[in-house]
Amino acid sequence: MDQPNPPRWRAQMEPLQPDEEAPLYGRDELDHAHAPYVIARALKQLDLSDWLPKLMEWLGHYDGLEAHVEDGNDAAISVRDVLLAFVSKQAGKKLVGVAPNELGADRAHKIALKKQVVDAFLKQDFVWYCAVWDTDMRPRWNPLKQSWMSFCALGGQGVTMGVWLRPLDVTPEEQGLDKVEAYLLDNDGDDHGNEDDSANARGEAP
Repeated sequence: MDQPNPPRWRAQMEPLQPDEEAPLYGRDELDHAHAPYVIARALKQLDLSDWLPKLMEWLGHYDGLEAHVEDGNDAAISVRDVLLAFVSKQAGKKLVGVAPNELGADRAHKIALKKQVVDAFLKQDFVWYCAVWDTDMRPRWNPLKQSWMSFCALGGQGVTMGVWLRPLDVTPEEQGLDKVEAYLLDNDGDDHGNEDDSANARGEAP
């Protein structure tokens, strides 16, 4: 992973807001519930539809966390907005290191694009949240291996949960984001992949 430039390096985006006056019984294409469908559509526009199962499995581990964090740190909304930003850049032919007219035509370009997208994901605040049950700091939530909902189910009567955002001086490795990056960029599931392409990007599946 690229090393951050201290002291501040997270690139939290201002979330796109749904239209509260939309005539859809309170629903809008930019609301939380619709985010997975926008994500799927954005991946298709980026010619990354084959990435959808892995991305959604990982993102699904954060489902429910939004009720325990600050506004603007909803995982589904954050991932959606990152992808929409890349769709917008593609339309404007401004993707750094990727020739827009060759997107989808060459595997190397797809891998480069995924790397840029993952880098953007890991600069969002939602991946920097930690949670534990009990004052003994365990069990601790590992979002790469455990869903938020299954973690919540571990709590019992009289046991308190602590949820906090890691400070900016914590490294990605200390937060385990190097493993998240490796998992998301592992290309073993790609029909056209081979061991050489993914040898340096192996991680633990959830």
